[in-house]
Amino acid sequence: MTDGQLLENFIEHRDEAAFETIVRFHGPMVFGVCRRILGNHHDAEEAFQATFLILAQKAASISGRESLANWLYGVAHRTALKARGLRAKRLVRERQVAPIPKTEEAHDHLPELELLLDAELRRLPAKYREPLVLCELEGRSCKDVA
Repeated sequence: MTDGQLLENFIEHRDEAAFETIVRFHGPMVFGVCRRILGNHHDAEEAFQATFLILAQKAASISGRESLANWLYGVAHRTALKARGLRAKRLVRERQVAPIPKTEEAHDHLPELELLLDAELRRLPAKYREPLVLCELEGRSCKDVA
């Protein structure tokens, strides 16, 4: 089934299997976006869940249902950026209360190339970004995307 058909089944029949298929198919891409922006596995999991919660709440309002991957990429990106901002504000408040010993975690340092990739993808118009998201981030074949 196509993304549009799965989304339609979820919207009209609240078909949980259709929603699970969407999550299983697009989940790795969504989690990758969240992980690259947040760097922290637990924060990325929360942003991942929030992205699919937003999908469940706003599924009926999605106009380009066959462009679900592109829509999910945008929601994941915005959700992760918002989570990163909230985390930064929380850290400022926590530092004001008590000094926190500084620890370094390897995954707190994001590779610059991944950040650059996300920045460039955001700059592209949707019609050019969508095939890249589908082929390069979700691993679909060029033939399927075409």
